[in-house]
Amino acid sequence: MSRFRLVGMVVAVLALLASACGGDTGVASAPSAEAGTPVTTEAAADGPSEADDALASTTVAAAVAEDSEGPDAAATIDAAAAAVDDDDAAMLLASARAAAVLGGRSVRGEATIELAPSFEISTSFESDADGDLAVLAVLPPGVDPDFPGGADAEIRYVGGVAYLRPPVTAGELAGLDVDEAWFVAEPALAGDPMVQAAGSAGVVCVFLQTLEEVPEECDPLGDAGAFLEAASEPHIVGRDDIGGVETTRVRFTVSLLDLAAEALDVVPDGGEAETSDGGVFDDSVSDPFAEGFEQFFGFLDAEFEVEVWIDDDSLIRRLAFDLASMLASMAGGGEAAQMPSSVLTLEFYDFDADISVDAPPPDAIFDEDLLISSDDYATSEEYNPYDGTRDDTDRLGTVGSDVSATGCPAVDGSSPRTIDFDGRQPMCIDSAAGYVAVFDTSEGEMRFVLTASETPLTVNNFVMLARWGYYDDTLLFRTDPSIDIIQGGSPHTNTAADPGPGYTISDEPAFDEDPDTGQLTGPYRYQPGQLVMARSAGRDTAGAQFFVTAGPNAALLDSQGIYVVFGTTDDAGLAVAESIIGLHEPGGAMGGAPSRDVTVHSVTIEETPALPQAGAQLAEPELVEQVPAVTADAEGHPERTYMAVSSGGSHSCAIAADSTIACWGFNDAGQASAPAGTYRAVSSGGSHSCAIAADDSLVCWGDDYSAEAPAGTYRAVSSGGLFSCAIATDGSLVCWGDDVWGALDSPAGTYRAVSAGSEHSCAIATDDSLVCWGADSSRLADVPGGAYRAVSAGGDHTCATAVDGGLVCWESVNGTRVEVPGGAYQAVSVGTFSSCALTVDGSIACWGDDVWGEAKAPSGVYKAVSVGTSHSCALAVDDSVICWGDVLMLRLLDAPAGTYKAVSVGSIHSCAVATDDTIDCWGIIHGPIDSPSGAYRAVSAGGTRSCAIAADDTIVCWGLIGAVRADVPAGTYIDISVGDQHGCAIAADDTIVCWGDNDAGQTSAPAGAYKAVSAGPRYNCAIAADDTIVCWGDEVFGALDSPPGTFAAVDAGTAHNCALATDGTITCLGRDPWNANHSGVVDSPPGTYVAVSAGYRHSCAIAVDGTIACWGADDGGLVNVPAGTYKAVSAGDFHSCAIATDDTITCWGPLLPPEGVRWASPAAPG
Repeated sequence: MSRFRLVGMVVAVLALLASACGGDTGVASAPSAEAGTPVTTEAAADGPSEADDALASTTVAAAVAEDSEGPDAAATIDAAAAAVDDDDAAMLLASARAAAVLGGRSVRGEATIELAPSFEISTSFESDADGDLAVLAVLPPGVDPDFPGGADAEIRYVGGVAYLRPPVTAGELAGLDVDEAWFVAEPALAGDPMVQAAGSAGVVCVFLQTLEEVPEECDPLGDAGAFLEAASEPHIVGRDDIGGVETTRVRFTVSLLDLAAEALDVVPDGGEAETSDGGVFDDSVSDPFAEGFEQFFGFLDAEFEVEVWIDDDSLIRRLAFDLASMLASMAGGGEAAQMPSSVLTLEFYDFDADISVDAPPPDAIFDEDLLISSDDYATSEEYNPYDGTRDDTDRLGTVGSDVSATGCPAVDGSSPRTIDFDGRQPMCIDSAAGYVAVFDTSEGEMRFVLTASETPLTVNNFVMLARWGYYDDTLLFRTDPSIDIIQGGSPHTNTAADPGPGYTISDEPAFDEDPDTGQLTGPYRYQPGQLVMARSAGRDTAGAQFFVTAGPNAALLDSQGIYVVFGTTDDAGLAVAESIIGLHEPGGAMGGAPSRDVTVHSVTIEETPALPQAGAQLAEPELVEQVPAVTADAEGHPERTYMAVSSGGSHSCAIAADSTIACWGFNDAGQASAPAGTYRAVSSGGSHSCAIAADDSLVCWGDDYSAEAPAGTYRAVSSGGLFSCAIATDGSLVCWGDDVWGALDSPAGTYRAVSAGSEHSCAIATDDSLVCWGADSSRLADVPGGAYRAVSAGGDHTCATAVDGGLVCWESVNGTRVEVPGGAYQAVSVGTFSSCALTVDGSIACWGDDVWGEAKAPSGVYKAVSVGTSHSCALAVDDSVICWGDVLMLRLLDAPAGTYKAVSVGSIHSCAVATDDTIDCWGIIHGPIDSPSGAYRAVSAGGTRSCAIAADDTIVCWGLIGAVRADVPAGTYIDISVGDQHGCAIAADDTIVCWGDNDAGQTSAPAGAYKAVSAGPRYNCAIAADDTIVCWGDEVFGALDSPPGTFAAVDAGTAHNCALATDGTITCLGRDPWNANHSGVVDSPPGTYVAVSAGYRHSCAIAVDGTIACWGADDGGLVNVPAGTYKAVSAGDFHSCAIATDDTITCWGPLLPPEGVRWASPAAPG
């Protein structure tokens, strides 16, 4: 992980807090009449009484009345009470709001965003009575290879100045001769009205790099209180203990528009709203503030639920809301509402403690450039789990594994003439540059503009031969008016039977082959004035001979399309070609020849250098060690080879040499279950893939958002995050899938290239113009003007190759140019947060985020590259595939050797108890898996933590620090189960004890005696002493429904549970969390079983004969269980593991890379 990315993560967490919470951060908070005196509101367990309401109103109003600069608390209370139905809850909110904005109090707290059931970002903060703020984020051990023992980053906001301390290695600190190193965050971009609106919304305390003027004080309490001002329909949920303090829990609804308007002091009124400057918020007034508000919040017509815990002194102790519910509301519910819960939680404690936040010492403050190396990238944009990178590999050929030892010829053509070579030409051209081939013939001059960026390998071969003098003083020996071509390029014999240069080159791209006839077909179409490579039958048979198309009959070759077009001439050149074919004299097997010798005196190459890139150049990428060679046959060729590869969100697909498709990686939506048949192009998206079959039809597979391919015939396809786009054979665009941000609003016209990204798409029209759409068009930046040959749309930026050879990259929303490494490139692929480009010498350069090593490209020579979300793949010159980056799927299935008696599968790791009672864990928890020492008899793997029952029946937990690990109960236990942020265990007296987060009541265990317990993400199920089932916690999709009858076992999955009845049958309740219409997850198989386990979108069970049956949403790896007999099974989020009857462990789930695909240097994220 780049060091600034970590700081950006901290900023993002607190910026989200501040921007969502409101706008009091920009106002200096005045102290109450008696500093440190709490505002008292007594509350009974069932909510405050009418007397309590009156006391709260009187006390708060009196306290504020003595503060001339404070808000009118009485008016606040009256307004809040009038706007809602529940007067008791309204009074509590108004009292807490008034207490919050009085300010002048020191406080500590924590902010946590749980982005997914197994991934969260947490920070701690403290603020002194002067409004100075410090925010600390901890980097766990093993996440960054530069900091194997962990690290931390800090932001201090003191007196209106922000100081940032990024992670710095001990060596760097020693070089600076300090114990810690800081830099000052300079404000920028203040003139942008949208940024002004964001700053006014409360981002000022933490997102300082976007502000021109920042306030002198920060007020996290006031930020939290802003939520309460925009509350509606509140009601009291109950009483909870928060950090040893009794609180009243209130749930209410917030309109995002109302919250934004409150924060910005803008009051919507139909189509108009008064701004803080007295302007009018409508389309007729040019008010930057109002325009910024309209840009930033005009589309957020959403409501979501918030919960706040208020103590008896009217102080806010905890505030939480589900980001997923907000996004679902913004998306209008439906499928969006099925996304996993992502909860933001704020906690406040240590009020009025002795806290002092000071600026760093002057000798510890350095220039930013000294602390942030040039390969780090400053960004605070949120992570998007989807990616739709375009597969550019179908237009790339091969450099060749046997390269000529003659090297590159002199650019000026002065090298001695050479017509025989011991291998293919080395890659010497710059595909971003411009090349013109000038034919000096006895009939006149023809000038051909070569397509170096589209056919770099063919152009390189021709340019090298021309510079070696290969074509000098040769004949144009063939004319054929039936197809209007003129052929030449044979220096040895001046015939079609010429032996050639001593090698052949690869087809560009690899052509389709009819499995029955063996006939090849390609994409090229022919018209007068083209320079084309001649070839023989079969693959990769072109060498040096070429032909020039001289008339309309060349279109008769369209049905083949396998002659590579690599140049075009102008009208003058075409006139020369027409005069030559006019000399045609019939005869011979090749159709005829000119009536007199037509000599090519020379072919010279004019080169126009590539345009320099704007901005500073980045450092060369760090290369990982070369991976081992691919398994080869007796002749040294890879046992399985490929023609194209495409990297998606968490899977990849490749077209093998036999035109079949192989996919690998996560298969939770069936995205890695490749269809049968032969194909000529493939593109992997977020959780789906699409391919063009040999008959030009589309086939898609994976998630339901975008796997429904339209009918028709197509020539190009690109899969994005939740949608796909394709170019039909008539050149029109078609997009399908989830219409998020207008992704399906493809423009009219005819196009020759398309690329679908995470939220937007871009296409190149037949006139070489570039157009982009999606990402909510109002936010999408204008594309750079000019003519383009290729485009790649990624997550937050886009790159395009111009006709003049320049490479241009820009941020998709604001249009800011993106720096790229210096050099000359053949192709570029843009992923979610990183990009890679193929240089002219076949090496790969990558830049951008490097969390999983995705920016550390392997050494070697390649002919194509494709970048996904957190991994990349490339096609090597030996036609094997190499991938690098996120290796989670490999770690999940890397079960240890040995014998075991219990196994538990978590979200992204697993643990097992060996037969010698020790514990082994594997997978990844954003760092190394540290199994505890000692003897144990049971283990449970949760989200990012695990717990076990030791030999003395006590509980031991490990993993990332959090509630599950920190609050382990004392005592002795007989059963244990760990969820995402909580755990439950059955004590020796058969009662249930739970600990950890209780935001959904999941740790409020029922009374009674129980035999077994199972913890889901935020709920639990247990088997009581009478064999019935009891469930409690988060009511998610019916997972709390307890089936009638008596049961021997129960397992709580993500959004469904499965129970094994005493008669051996299985009953499952709940649903697929991502697809409400998919019932397979609860469609348990018939028969009788001895064990059952519920995972994320699938479940598995062991039948009485020892075999395993699995069912659920995935038609690929997760339910393709291994053969054999087993005695224990555990289903997780993305994989499952089982203990065989010989006590060994087998795991399955993500599809492993097929033969011929390698993975470079697996490493922990960093």
